[in-house]
Amino acid sequence: MSMNQEIRRIVNHLLDRCDLPLESTPIDEEFFQTCVEDAAARGFPMEASPGVPSFRPFIMCGVFVACTAYGHLESLSTRMYIALYTSSVTYVDDVYNNQPNLPKAFCHNFIMHLPQETSVLRAFDQLLRETWRHFDGVQANFIIASSMYYMNAVAIEHGIRPLETQTSDFFQFFRGLSGNSSSFCVFIFPNDVPPNSYIQALPFMMDYVNYMNDVLSFYKEEVNGEDTNIITILSMQRAAPKIAILEQLANLVASSYVSANDILGTSSDAAQNDGLGMSLSPGPLSKFHPFGSLISSDVDVSAVCAKVPVMTKQVTLLLSQASECTVKVRKPLLNMSQEIARIVNNLLSRCDLALSSMPVDDGFLQLCLEDAATRGCPMEASPGIPSFRPWNLSGATIAYISYGHLESLPAKLFIALYTSLAVYAEDVYTDQPDLVNTFNANFVTRQPQRTAILQALDKLLGETSRHFDAVQANLITSSTLNFMTSIAIEHGVDKLDVRSATLGTLSCY
Repeated sequence: MSMNQEIRRIVNHLLDRCDLPLESTPIDEEFFQTCVEDAAARGFPMEASPGVPSFRPFIMCGVFVACTAYGHLESLSTRMYIALYTSSVTYVDDVYNNQPNLPKAFCHNFIMHLPQETSVLRAFDQLLRETWRHFDGVQANFIIASSMYYMNAVAIEHGIRPLETQTSDFFQFFRGLSGNSSSFCVFIFPNDVPPNSYIQALPFMMDYVNYMNDVLSFYKEEVNGEDTNIITILSMQRAAPKIAILEQLANLVASSYVSANDILGTSSDAAQNDGLGMSLSPGPLSKFHPFGSLISSDVDVSAVCAKVPVMTKQVTLLLSQASECTVKVRKPLLNMSQEIARIVNNLLSRCDLALSSMPVDDGFLQLCLEDAATRGCPMEASPGIPSFRPWNLSGATIAYISYGHLESLPAKLFIALYTSLAVYAEDVYTDQPDLVNTFNANFVTRQPQRTAILQALDKLLGETSRHFDAVQANLITSSTLNFMTSIAIEHGVDKLDVRSATLGTLSCY
């Protein structure tokens, strides 16, 4: 069997397993025209000029996705938002691939409320600031952070080439950044559907969107001789044929589809929402997959794969030396504590981390305390407001021990305060999730934060680019927005009946 026939067999079988029929969906011409008018009013370039392609062809792509994948949404303005959002991210990936400094600068300009460098980026900037008009706070937070990761991924993909280490682990990590799947998954749900009815399905939905796209794009990439896609990389890493890797990814997509539907189908809130079609036959993902509707019964599968657009958690690695660890347990837990001690000691040994005390410089501690006080952090306790001082000392210790190799004192002060503020937010606002849930919206729209701690974190994030490269600063900011969202989810969503399959992935958001 030829490679083309193998690809056809794998794709057809996958579509069948995911209840995706080969049929075409007509585009609503009136909706398309409305989106064109909205795009023109927002300043998107509707006619081509030297060095600036017209935005109009990309609108058709966005409208197609909005109509086929999100046509169940009742709000016209929300569907228009999705259409222009999709058009924008596709334009960025297609047009700015030889100008990586544009998407790299986008995040900084967005955070600092500075003018963007092109009309498309300016319009997309404004569109993102309207996200909370159309989506629930948790959804909007996901969309903003996912968009920041996406823009950074475009900058990395086209600005850091060739990448010296092309490991399969890196490419799977990078796929999480470049896929922008969080946005396209949360777009599915109307803002009156409670997040706890679908939040545990998101990891599977994201895998479904990312890897379905990879499977459907493979034929086109092979024809074009592209060798930086995940299937080719995994094939080289595992010394396995590309077709075998393609089939493995197709199986992952199919299993993700089943897992997501199992969760969505047992959610009473989701199941009662007629617009979402939560019946498992066919499952909701078959209806809402952004790319599934590109497949038409009168189109050859190979041609379908060739025209699927390529839309291209935060990973936090803290190499911290432990100073001293004392575990006090009651007698009944003695055996467990010994087991924990054995496991931890073994881990530290394997990671070359010695159990040793490392005194922190008093002068650095004092600078950290003074910096926090200057920024308005509450250094003394008051009713309902714990003193920031203990957290400040903790952050200073981590910065001094783990990042003492950095020569820049301001960068180390930034890390100390950043760590202190993030841990304070998680420890203190557990019973006030609305505080952290509104942080991202206030940060993006430049509204005052609701507490002195959140205001200090808001201002500190605006200074990230002073201490770090643009790519680093973008990752730090995006990661922080996701972190705040995760606190809001953990403590704000009604008690989750956490399924074992999602337990390890929930913290990624």
